Amino acid sequence: MRSLLWVMMLALVMGISCSQKVNKNPSTLKKATAKISSTDAKFWFPITKKDSWKWGTTAHSSLEYGWTVEFPTEDGMCEAGFTYWNFPGQGSGSGTLVRILASGQTNFWMNHSNVPRAFGIRSSYHNEGVLIKITEPKFLLSLLKEKPESITFFQKGALQENREFKVVAEYE
Repeated sequence: MRSLLWVMMLALVMGISCSQKVNKNPSTLKKATAKISSTDAKFWFPITKKDSWKWGTTAHSSLEYGWTVEFPTEDGMCEAGFTYWNFPGQGSGSGTLVRILASGQTNFWMNHSNVPRAFGIRSSYHNEGVLIKITEPKFLLSLLKEKPESITFFQKGALQENREFKVVAEYE
């Protein structure tokens, strides 16, 4: 009985560790940046270079790519960034990361409200990565008031490795 329990625990641990995606290059995460000033907040994600990106290959309404950040505001937690969903009728394709960024959406999501807001925020390809830039004064003032030590970064989606990591915020 004891050996059966041991085998079951080992199988559970092996199953969990084998099913998790492993970041094969953790040093790239250290290069992510969070720079906040009174005029803008810039969150930069380093991206593994690919010759071609594919999209529209997952089940309909699936999140295929996402680069977002989460931080506290005086109104509650806020998530902001870029997402690309495979909505019905979009079709599949391949191309550059720039093309994906032009096809997806960049929004704010407040945790107390599921209504996305697209004002004062944009995403772009910058220095071989994704740059999320916020210029909305209300959010900047709130972020500067809260002044979190670190910002939580999320890389998510069915077509890429999912990661969550903290980046020390730099204030100017």
